[in-house]
Amino acid sequence: MHDTIHLVKRKLPVAVVVTDKFVNEALAVGKSFGILEPPMVVLKHPFVTYTPTELEQLVEDSFPQFVQILSRES
Repeated sequence: MHDTIHLVKRKLPVAVVVTDKFVNEALAVGKSFGILEPPMVVLKHPFVTYTPTELEQLVEDSFPQFVQILSRES
């Protein structure tokens, strides 16, 4: 998250992957650095238990969120 904050402050495109279990922590860290809406793609926790096929689907489903976040103008 700290890397994301530094990139946001430099106005570079960035998206951080966060599982739903850690959204509140990510928001708190962002807020403590003055970033109220960190550019996050939220995945269901825990994604490490997914099969390769489920992981592929997760990437496919999440891709539009990454494109949207990374395409925003600073």
